[in-house]
Amino acid sequence: MKDCLVYFFTGFLDSGKTSFICSWTSEDNISDKKIVILATEEGEEEYTPESMGRDDITVLTVEPDEVDKALMSDIEKRYKPDILFMEWNGSVSPSEFFEKVDVPRRWALAAALVIVDASTYSEYYRNMQTIFADYYRYCDNVIFNRVDPEVNNIPKLRGSVKS
Repeated sequence: MKDCLVYFFTGFLDSGKTSFICSWTSEDNISDKKIVILATEEGEEEYTPESMGRDDITVLTVEPDEVDKALMSDIEKRYKPDILFMEWNGSVSPSEFFEKVDVPRRWALAAALVIVDASTYSEYYRNMQTIFADYYRYCDNVIFNRVDPEVNNIPKLRGSVKS
């Protein structure tokens, strides 16, 4: 059996995680894949067949403290996904997943991504640097959403992540 690719998304509420995941689910190159979305928070946007571009995706919503080895094993047995999109609650450290949860053997982390709303980033970063540092410690990529080149200093955004 092939690996199940796991894509882990985190970021503050309303940063655009759900919209970003939905944009991926409608891609042609994964139209034949069994997809499970595991969401640990509910925001403004919802997972609907219209927003995902298809109606055969399983969406499970749980609390972060419910994410454990038993849940992961149950998802594997029940759904046998090809792709798992994990939308992690941004107010809970990613370490709660990466350091404490065992996943089935065939699951492979494809990417850990932080979605950041550029329109609120400066204020959030100034007041919550330790949370961002925690996000950045566990991610492969930082994606700035809602960037306005007239307002946002893109090199400064990049520099704050690198530091």
